[in-house]
Amino acid sequence: MRAIIFFLIALLSIACTSSGSSSDGPNPLLVAARCSQKLGYHPCNFTLKDQRDKRVSLYDFRGEPFILDFSTMWCGPCMNAAADVQMVANRYGIHYITVLLEDRFFIDPDLEDAKAWADEYGIDEPVLQGSSDMVFPHPDLGWEVNTLPTFYLINEEMKLVGIQEGYNQRVIDSSIEWLLAQ
Repeated sequence: MRAIIFFLIALLSIACTSSGSSSDGPNPLLVAARCSQKLGYHPCNFTLKDQRDKRVSLYDFRGEPFILDFSTMWCGPCMNAAADVQMVANRYGIHYITVLLEDRFFIDPDLEDAKAWADEYGIDEPVLQGSSDMVFPHPDLGWEVNTLPTFYLINEEMKLVGIQEGYNQRVIDSSIEWLLAQ
């Protein structure tokens, strides 16, 4: 029984550690006891490639508030949100990271998909090649994405402080203004 518990703790520790590298080592916030996609917690790190084929980690944005958008290429409201990404990022001076979960054929997006999405909507912000495997109905095991798109608001302390399901530009603007005022 102890071996099973030790194995589960080790597995959670691995899942919640940075897969990228940085000069100051792994982020001390990413420990199994604190890593969760629940509001108020530090989210588990991930590293994905962007539309420039560059590796981007969630914790690359530590120290500044940002918005994390989970979208698919076949979703109409996701396309509407994508059309506003660069305007929102420029207006508020924040990073707006898009994680594409599926392409138009319901498979994991690749570099061409991320480039096409960024080009079609004029996005300079990171457009990441994600996977539907990132989504799970329990926030300790993955990102809860019940509606497309789903936006997570993350503050400068790398805490999840808000979730917006579905796309409404006025609500997104209000959410970002609230995030920046904290």
